[in-house]
Amino acid sequence: MNRKKRWSQLIPKYRPDRGTWEITVPESLAKGKRYRPSFPDLGEAEKWLAEKNLESAQGKAVALTARSGGAGMLVSELVALYQKEKEAKQDPEAFRILRNRLGKFSSKFGVKPCNDVSPWEVKTWLETLVLSQRSRFGVFSECRGLYRWAVRYMILKENPFDQMEPEQKGRPSKAILTPDQMRDVLASEMPSFLRAWAVLGAFAGLRTAETQRLNWDAVNRREKQIFIGPDVIKKTKGMHQRFVSMCPALIRHLPGDKSGPVVPIGEKGFEAARHRLCELLGWPRWPQNCLRHSFASYHLAICQDAGKTAHQLGHSTPQMVHSNYARAVTDKLSRQWWKL
Repeated sequence: MNRKKRWSQLIPKYRPDRGTWEITVPESLAKGKRYRPSFPDLGEAEKWLAEKNLESAQGKAVALTARSGGAGMLVSELVALYQKEKEAKQDPEAFRILRNRLGKFSSKFGVKPCNDVSPWEVKTWLETLVLSQRSRFGVFSECRGLYRWAVRYMILKENPFDQMEPEQKGRPSKAILTPDQMRDVLASEMPSFLRAWAVLGAFAGLRTAETQRLNWDAVNRREKQIFIGPDVIKKTKGMHQRFVSMCPALIRHLPGDKSGPVVPIGEKGFEAARHRLCELLGWPRWPQNCLRHSFASYHLAICQDAGKTAHQLGHSTPQMVHSNYARAVTDKLSRQWWKL
């Protein structure tokens, strides 16, 4: 089967969760890792496929870098190339955030040549995003990093994001759950790995990425401690490993003795399971980092020691607890949380 026929067999598929059309390009055509350019409508997707068929018929390259070196490279192609570079270097949670932010940019500008994206277009687009100020800043920063990477490696000559006034960062979101909300979570039917993730975040303060990298042999029920080793802990300038105490609430709700990974499923399966949990709870989405923020808030309220809370969370200084994590909660709510 020749290359032209293979390109002609690709079919755009609609993504209702994103409102875009995607084309899955297999490794045989991408000359490397497969990728999925996205388009705002079906017409643009089919136009892109027709152009690829023409390139193939004329014997031109069809790899991700086919348009590199100037204004001809599409935004969707640059995003795919950049994500391929970053995927092997970032932990799953960080890469998920990167992919989500750049996906928004690619959905809007994917079919445009990279150098045709103007600062004014970007500014206008950012203002239309229904996001918090901090989330909008995150999208801006990720897109700016994409173009800076392309300029550094001489794929592009200019970065429209460096010509703009930076987005204001805003204060971090500190969504926490109430004891009643956490009680509803615990009462819901869910896979054991999702229950483990929920209680490890709510009652031990583990990051989602740490739970996804954790093995059950690190959970010592006899000593009531969890070892967060160098291969599990977030790579920061702070702690390189730590022991986390297991409180009675965690011991009560943690699934029984198991072996192997705590979360024996990939990122897509995990996100699908969490989405189903939100549907059961009647929530529009899962509040970002709410379990870890809840732990920080209720732990600080009950122990009145930011140093102890910081150690549980894996921070090198107590200041991080106050500035980025904990919210003020009453003693009554704190007692209700730890009695769950």
